[in-house]
Amino acid sequence: KLNLALATNVLEEHRALMHVTVQQMLEIGKGYNARRETAMRDRLTQWVQAHICDPGLSLTMLTEDFGFSVPYWSRLFTEQLGIGFNDWVWQSRLSLAKEKLLRTDLPIRQIVQEIGYTDVSSFFRRFKTEEGIPPSQFRTTVRTIP
Repeated sequence: KLNLALATNVLEEHRALMHVTVQQMLEIGKGYNARRETAMRDRLTQWVQAHICDPGLSLTMLTEDFGFSVPYWSRLFTEQLGIGFNDWVWQSRLSLAKEKLLRTDLPIRQIVQEIGYTDVSSFFRRFKTEEGIPPSQFRTTVRTIP
């Protein structure tokens, strides 16, 4: 069983992160009319959902799909989100990993690969640095013993 309060908090944190990301990225659509802004929002949301777990996710990919330059996207992330692109990718993947740790019994190494992180050891170190505990302990902390 899951500690529902903590599980709910983690899931809400993930959803909020994705929502804020898309909303902040919409600043690129300031010159667009409402219909184009809605289309851009939908396209960005779909793009984020489709690519966040891609190990090759990069500003170059974003540039190729949306037609803006790498420096533009880099500046946009920093100005609008207050963090760089790579930090945003890490936070998004960390949120996904925590959700999978709560909702599944998948091996942690498999979760790491599924979220697009290629270096399992590096992920474990960074997770512990960010959360204060390793992924396995995070999983057991939020679950109750039957």
